[in-house]
Amino acid sequence: MLKFGDISSGNVVGISTDVYNHFENEQYSKITLAHELVHPYVAIPVSKNHPFSAFVVEGFPSFFHLYALEKLEESFDLKKKILRIEKYYLKNKQRKDFPHDKSILEIKFGEIGTYKDKFILSDRVLLFFYDLLVEMGESEFDRFTRELFTFDKIDYNNFEDLILKFIPGYKEKLNIWLNTTDYSVDLQVK
Repeated sequence: MLKFGDISSGNVVGISTDVYNHFENEQYSKITLAHELVHPYVAIPVSKNHPFSAFVVEGFPSFFHLYALEKLEESFDLKKKILRIEKYYLKNKQRKDFPHDKSILEIKFGEIGTYKDKFILSDRVLLFFYDLLVEMGESEFDRFTRELFTFDKIDYNNFEDLILKFIPGYKEKLNIWLNTTDYSVDLQVK
């Protein structure tokens, strides 16, 4: 068979030979498969030209596969993983050899490959969703996600309205998370 990387497209999910061969022994393989499997369940139709495109296409699965693992895999500790991600994110904000630091919504669809496994889409987005989870609590976050993934389309207004429905007063914090590169002390993982 042809050698492909780890992919999810439509009703097809593919994993690399390396992920398959090490599935029982490496958590990375389980995380990779979970990421690819969750893609179709967190997909909201969005134009490639829309500011939400990179955030939705790669950011959503980057968090929600971890959230699913927390619920399904007894040995997986989401908080511990998020604390490592936060440390990684803060370190990489200072690196000169990493992609340019930009806000989540500044990342264009064509830049997904640059940001998805290295910076912002693989760390800041996760920290943002984890902050929502902490602020809402697990049962409200579950209700939030059920409503989010029934959207026919997504834009800033309907995303903001949904978040404010569950966390009144979160408007400024949402703006900081999505439209700035600020990572203030009050945004630290709890």
